[in-house]
Amino acid sequence: MAARLLLDDHISHAVATALQQRGIDAVPLATWQDGRYRTSPDSQILRAAIEEDRVFVSYDVSSIPNLVREFAAAQVEQAGVILVSSSTIPEGDVGGLVAALERLLTAEAEYSFRNQMRFLPK
Repeated sequence: MAARLLLDDHISHAVATALQQRGIDAVPLATWQDGRYRTSPDSQILRAAIEEDRVFVSYDVSSIPNLVREFAAAQVEQAGVILVSSSTIPEGDVGGLVAALERLLTAEAEYSFRNQMRFLPK
């Protein structure tokens, strides 16, 4: 099954639109579930994302890895996380982010991101 993505609030809506045009199920946090989780803590977002099996894509490399480790230690399920480093793909590089996500999802079409954290290569 192809991964379904939930894009963190720092990621341009243009990324979601471009991914959708390529047939990838991606939604921005701001509009997902009518924006209910837009200002929620990341822990709540990850817990809610598993209900729709949505992999969370974020540039937040400072706090998300610790949160994923805490979830793992407590045996709390999460749908998966794809982390993007701004030194690899700058936040304003919509085309670069879209291309990198598309490459990853194509190469890993059968991969389950559940309870996993991956860094997105360029």
